Amino acid sequence: GHHEYRFHAAPLKHSPQIQCVGYIIEEQDFPGKMTAGDEIKQEIRSPENRKFFEALNIKNPLRLLSELKAGRSIQLHDRVVMPEEVLGPTKRGRKIVILGDTYDSTGVARLAANADVLVHEATNSYLPQQDPGDASSHVSKESVRRKTLSHGHSTPDVAGAFAQAINCRRLILTHLSPRYRYPSEEDSSAASSKEAREILDAVCALAQAEFHNGMVSVAHDFAEYRIRGDWDVEEEKDDNAGAAGNGVHPSDSPEWVRIDPEESLTRAREVAKNFSRA
Repeated sequence: GHHEYRFHAAPLKHSPQIQCVGYIIEEQDFPGKMTAGDEIKQEIRSPENRKFFEALNIKNPLRLLSELKAGRSIQLHDRVVMPEEVLGPTKRGRKIVILGDTYDSTGVARLAANADVLVHEATNSYLPQQDPGDASSHVSKESVRRKTLSHGHSTPDVAGAFAQAINCRRLILTHLSPRYRYPSEEDSSAASSKEAREILDAVCALAQAEFHNGMVSVAHDFAEYRIRGDWDVEEEKDDNAGAAGNGVHPSDSPEWVRIDPEESLTRAREVAKNFSRA
């Protein structure tokens, strides 16, 4: 049947020369299941209502049940039946947030609040096992973050903190440096695959340290995800035998509760302040 979606776009901070935006795709809520169907059918079939509907030339008044199922009220001879009288709890529509290049995503925070899925870039990571450096290089998690932010991009911990700020339920990292990659067909040895997965798991762990609502994974070419809502986000097709990531399973997470969009904005501003480019 017909179902409505809202599409929003909001600005991200990347660079003065390049304007980047984030996209929010929001599905309308679904009315709950009918819980008092038999009772309302009997009322519609009462002699008084039969006369009422005949006068209105409504030949099959039971079709009005579809109005209630759609969340609209109906008029009987002596009263108005409201949807909440006969329907169970509303089922929340899904929300997906897909961001472009960004070092500060505060601009989308209100619209992105309570998203089911956030796709956020994580260009560079502090991975000592990948970039050990030396004593004189002074490479640290903070120095990598500052350098990445100064170039208009994010690190996994910035992405994880923003995901937590907007209270989303699943974080998918993208736009990673080519140094952090899935095993390729050209180099599919067991050792190479193991090393690549360890690196990607380490990238996920950096985001997971800041994001406590659900799982973190790394996107890869041609990955497909099915988003059913209510914590159920799974990778539909993965030729690499599973998404990288050591995130907790949703069932291990605390009960998820919606937050007000203004709170999402306040939290996001705090993230931007804590992870500034200065």
